Amino acid sequence: MTRSHLTAAALAVALFAANAATADPAGGDGDVRQACAADFQKACPDAKPGNGALKACAKAHFMSFSGPCKSALKAMRARMQSQAPAAGAQ
Repeated sequence: MTRSHLTAAALAVALFAANAATADPAGGDGDVRQACAADFQKACPDAKPGNGALKACAKAHFMSFSGPCKSALKAMRARMQSQAPAAGAQ
């Protein structure tokens, strides 16, 4: 697994974990929850949002996640990057 894959997975899962309690249909986080729920349950059934466990799980198991989950995580990362302010901008 390349470093960029790990970074993408870690970022997406961290965001997934942070938003797990709230649904944002327009934001697409529900897509990630739906696409990845079984993958996280299988890979790390005891991981809970908010303590870094989901991020660690994604780092360790990203390559074994299903295609739909990987795609949803990558799409979330792309959305986050497009919404982030430019570096150095104020």
